[in-house]
Amino acid sequence: MLAFVKNKIWSKKWMVISLLIGNILLISIAACSPMYSDAVLQRMLNKNLISLMETTGRYPGLIEFRSTYNRNSIGKKGYDLVEKSEALCEELAQELPVPLTERVTIYYKADVAAQHEAVGGSYKDNINVRLEAPSYMESHIQLISGSLPKARTGELVLEAAVSEKTLVECGLFVGEVLTLDRLIDAKTQQPYQLQISGIFEPLNPEDPYWVNNPNKLKNYMFVDQADFVAKFVQPEAERESFGRVEYLMMDYQKIKGSQVYDLLEMFDRYEEAANQEGFTVTAYETLDAYLVSANKLNVTLLVLQVPIFLMLAAFIFMVSGQMLNMEQNEISMIKSRGASRRQILSIYLLQSSLLAGLSFLIALPLSYLICQVVGSANAFLEFVQRKALPIRFFLPVWLYGLGGAVLSVLTMVLPAIRYSKVGIVDHKRSRHRQKKPLWQKLFLDIILLGVSLYGLYSYHNQMSYLADQLDGGASLDPLLYMCSSMFILGSALLIVRLFPLVVKVIFKIFQKLWSPALYASFLRMLRSRSNQNFIMVFLILTMALGIFSAETAHTINQNAEEKIRYANGADVVVAESWVSQQYATAGMGDPVVIHTEPDFSRYREVSDQALMTKVLTRGNVEVTGLRNSKVTLMAINTKEF
Repeated sequence: MLAFVKNKIWSKKWMVISLLIGNILLISIAACSPMYSDAVLQRMLNKNLISLMETTGRYPGLIEFRSTYNRNSIGKKGYDLVEKSEALCEELAQELPVPLTERVTIYYKADVAAQHEAVGGSYKDNINVRLEAPSYMESHIQLISGSLPKARTGELVLEAAVSEKTLVECGLFVGEVLTLDRLIDAKTQQPYQLQISGIFEPLNPEDPYWVNNPNKLKNYMFVDQADFVAKFVQPEAERESFGRVEYLMMDYQKIKGSQVYDLLEMFDRYEEAANQEGFTVTAYETLDAYLVSANKLNVTLLVLQVPIFLMLAAFIFMVSGQMLNMEQNEISMIKSRGASRRQILSIYLLQSSLLAGLSFLIALPLSYLICQVVGSANAFLEFVQRKALPIRFFLPVWLYGLGGAVLSVLTMVLPAIRYSKVGIVDHKRSRHRQKKPLWQKLFLDIILLGVSLYGLYSYHNQMSYLADQLDGGASLDPLLYMCSSMFILGSALLIVRLFPLVVKVIFKIFQKLWSPALYASFLRMLRSRSNQNFIMVFLILTMALGIFSAETAHTINQNAEEKIRYANGADVVVAESWVSQQYATAGMGDPVVIHTEPDFSRYREVSDQALMTKVLTRGNVEVTGLRNSKVTLMAINTKEF
């Protein structure tokens, strides 16, 4: 059978090459769909997380567990809450699918009263300090002066390192001893002391380790964690009040879009276990918003790609049908000589499987190249220099490619089912009979046009409602896109139905005037019109869907750009403060307030600015008669704005 299939393929090599091209395109675009969607969403997720860090100054992969112990309270503020928080943090660290860049544990005591001790023994100003005991701090700092804090076992002294900001603003010096007169040892009833051992600065202020940059903190004293725990945490009977915070820093650049849903579900579960107290995820809202955007994008891409899949499947169906039509005599002859229907179908199944398998091997590398090209395109045939998409091969890519191969096999084999029923006698008879296609009997063209026109009518009636929904963040109904595809298909089928009538009318009117060549051409179109129907539908779909897809993509891109422009208004916005002065009146009436406008002319000197104007705003102005009564008034210069 394999040799027979090989001879069949070789005898119609040009038709087979056409089939092979159609299969390669179908499988590559099918495999490209999840690959491109994943790459685009991954880029969007990374940009959103970087934007979060730039706007808030917080590390986007930060997970925070906080707990406190109060020696004078029981219940939720007891030590059991600290142990529970520690256990939950350990459990989450083991369960996280994203690798951790840092894990920092900090014990602290806030608002600790400290007194400066002068050389002569008298006391100077009181200050409130915060004792911080972070883990492995020594590997993230560099000493400017002094030494690192170390444990002083058996002594009521804590050594602390401070930043330059704390040293200057608190008036400290290295070696100075502060008395913590409200922090009393339970055994000796003597106050603890705090000695400044050294001055430090972070090795890298942008290091995720530093959730709070010490260069911007005041009154923070960093002590040895083991010493802090030994003095205030471990001795249960003498345990002091303290707080504990543990930071888990996920590597946000390695968060996959496919992991977001599981991460959010995990965070919700741990928030509930922590009783919604002391558990914070910096990027929770960003990840949640990403999930909504991802669902919208996936639906939009699917709606735009389905017509392309159908068009390529129609091309494969058309070419394979043409091949089968050419082989009808051969099939009927084989059947008349005793070949079973199963044997005939197995021949075409083997042939289509070979073509689909070869196409699958070529299509997967091609899908990668298609994603790269599409990722660098800014519009139709408009390519720009931008960072390459993070494209990867993963399970859905293989499954989609395999699904495209199965679809192509079915598209090539299904037409053979009808041809395998016909013997040589029935084939000779059918050549002189023409039957109406099933879609014409069912008036499928009229139904598709009716449904699409109803969708257009419904869209115009609900336009204001849809606008409100879109303003609220909802996605556009995918059926609106499908209505356009149904209209194109319905129009194509209607043209195919009317085309023979139009040709017949033209032929009747001008048949006595035609030249022999035109007369023969019209006569052939009338007699073999059923053979041209599928080609006509395919050409109409190709042109119409190509134009529609390009216009739709342009509209979506333009709307996104305009939405950003409307939201921002300008590339740079500078907010100035007016100087206000109040003067009392001579008649003891209401005082007079004089507002002085800042000098705007100095901004005119800024280079490389295309347009510039000043705008006065007043927000939250209530207006009666409006549904949303709080509005913002903008006073603009109409000649510049």
